[in-house]
Amino acid sequence: MKKILLILDGRKYDRDAVCFAADVAKENGARLSVLLIQDTSVLHAQSEVRLLAGQMYVEEIVLTPEEQQQIEEEIGKNEALFHEECAQCGVVGHSVRAKGIPIDLVVRESRFSDMLVVSPLLTFADEKGVPTHFVTDVLTGAECPVLLAPEVYEAVKEIIVAYDGSKSAAFAIRQFAQVMAPYCNRPVKVLRITEEGGDKYDERNEVLFEDWMKFHFKDYSIISFVGNARDVLFNYFMEENENNYKLLVAGAFGRNAVSRFFKPGTTDLVLKAADIPVFIAHS
Repeated sequence: MKKILLILDGRKYDRDAVCFAADVAKENGARLSVLLIQDTSVLHAQSEVRLLAGQMYVEEIVLTPEEQQQIEEEIGKNEALFHEECAQCGVVGHSVRAKGIPIDLVVRESRFSDMLVVSPLLTFADEKGVPTHFVTDVLTGAECPVLLAPEVYEAVKEIIVAYDGSKSAAFAIRQFAQVMAPYCNRPVKVLRITEEGGDKYDERNEVLFEDWMKFHFKDYSIISFVGNARDVLFNYFMEENENNYKLLVAGAFGRNAVSRFFKPGTTDLVLKAADIPVFIAHS
């Protein structure tokens, strides 16, 4: 992995997210870029359709030069803090300022990034969901893997893989092995989840899966569960100790349908049960 892109509201500095992203970049020997977003969607939303001389036109809301200058100064201060943090962590930092609709900017940038890092709390509206609607849109639309940052970061000591034998789950773990290769030396626990009353695992697929795991992970174990994936993941992290040292890998939001592991509410429950990084990838 060569390029990690951190997503921030340009006007609100998130030191925890920066420190986490910098540590991941250092571990992978990658460059850390930050996208400092100035949200203009509110201005577009406040625009009004008016009538002049019998012709309809859109009256746009425009910031005064003084207002724009104040915003630029706020973003500039946060940009400087980012570069200071990167220097202290010993990573190469690069910053990009962008104005526009946040989700459109992020999806465009994701096409040319190896991985996005974003806090599940990031929002450009007044909401407190986990993840927020903005982050949910990022998970759905991103064209590269996404790593959700924890609120309080501890060094990752163990990898947890949510696996149900599906194409989505297999793709996610393959992406993790390729993008986050240095983390493959840590112990890995595969939570193999079978939906109650669902189809049994294809035995040949299981042989292939375990054979593939041997090539990429030095120390792994598989724990089988039967039940609803949402409940299994929540209960697992509620019962485990030292969750802050774990990282979860799971199949992700698809473009046409949400995967089994990340149905609405599941991400919310996992993030509330354990404040851990979550690696998400979809094909």
